[in-house]
Parts: sequence; C-alpha cells; structure tokens
Amino acid sequence: SNLIMVNSNESLRSLYKKTAMDFVIHNGVTMNVIKRRDGEGIAEMYHMDISKIRSGKVDYRDFVQKYYYSSDWRDTRKHKVIEL
Repeated sequence: SNLIMVNSNESLRSLYKKTAMDFVIHNGVTMNVIKRRDGEGIAEMYHMDISKIRSGKVDYRDFVQKYYYSSDWRDTRKHKVIEL
C-alpha cells in the first residue's frame, strides 16, 4: 500500500477520517499545520478536535482575528485557555 504520511504517526487517510467526522458532527474542521523550515510548503499536519476551539469576536470587516483552545471548556481555571 502507498501511504502518505502527514506526520510521524499518522497517514493522510487517518487525518482525513478525523476531519471528515468533525465536519459531519460540527460542520467545521481544525488542523494544526506546521510549515517547513524553509517556508516552501508543509512539514506536518495534525488533527485538532474542533470542540476544543472557540473563535474570538469578529472585527469591523466581519473577520475573526483570534481563536482560543482549551482541553476542557467547562473548567478553564484548571484547563488553561490558549490563544492561537
């Protein structure tokens, strides 16, 4: 079989399955995309659970400038919120 790896542990097919399921359930997907050191492409891609992401407020052009991550939004004191 001809596997395309998107990171050291995951194939493109595996990443696709995870993001497709997020799209079906949440109507959106999130990924952590790491650029190559030379800036000429993608080095690695990782699935991010979209249920752990929140968007900030929209600006005057109706664009979201900031996104936030927490491993558990029910307790943000214990599970720190990180600005992405």
